[in-house]
Amino acid sequence: APDDPLRATTDFDRTALALLLPADRADHVAVQVKPNLDAGRIVVCDRYLLSTLAYHGQSCDYEWLLEINRPAVTPDLTLFLDLPPQAAQARMRGARWKKELFETPAEQHSIRDAYLHYIEMGLPQVGTVQVIDSSRPPAEVSSDLIARVDSFLDSRGAGS
Repeated sequence: APDDPLRATTDFDRTALALLLPADRADHVAVQVKPNLDAGRIVVCDRYLLSTLAYHGQSCDYEWLLEINRPAVTPDLTLFLDLPPQAAQARMRGARWKKELFETPAEQHSIRDAYLHYIEMGLPQVGTVQVIDSSRPPAEVSSDLIARVDSFLDSRGAGS
């Protein structure tokens, strides 16, 4: 609704927005990710290629999105924090007064469905994805995240 104080205030052309992200990602990979990986460091990113597909794959061809994101490094592990849109809306109402782009209830439902769809597709460019139920209390989600990361690192011989 126009009088909704949580409504996003700016509209963008979805294709133009989808084009901005790979440019930023290519720079981030070249300047930060690859040099740190080459130095043997662990790199943690948020909102990577899976997010691009989930947010923009509904308005843009996903194969085109994969192509323009070719400079992206395939993650060794992605942790998808899954939260039903109704719970996400309630958390947003309690934490802030304004919604950002893509945060209407309808968009949140379609974006979550898109995430789950692309996870199910098992795209090689996306890498391994583990889904974490984030509707639980924060301490449980945090413990689950730490356990999964520890298990992953242990399996690679880089344990804590």
